[in-house]
Amino acid sequence: MAETNLSRRLRKYYAADDRIFIWKIHGGPMSSPAGLPDIGVLSAGRCMFVEFKVPKGEVSPIQRETMADVAYKG
Repeated sequence: MAETNLSRRLRKYYAADDRIFIWKIHGGPMSSPAGLPDIGVLSAGRCMFVEFKVPKGEVSPIQRETMADVAYKG
């Protein structure tokens, strides 16, 4: 299953729960910083980020750096 399909399924599943706020993080030069995960989730006072990878997918160096920065500041 492609990463896009996994993301879509997760957003659809959690959209039905009114206690969870979930959004797609869009990349690109005029939007979010490079390397941010695919999905943001707010639930029970916590903010979480989800990065989808298919079995053969790999996290890029900028994704590793950004995830470490978010974890450090988080």
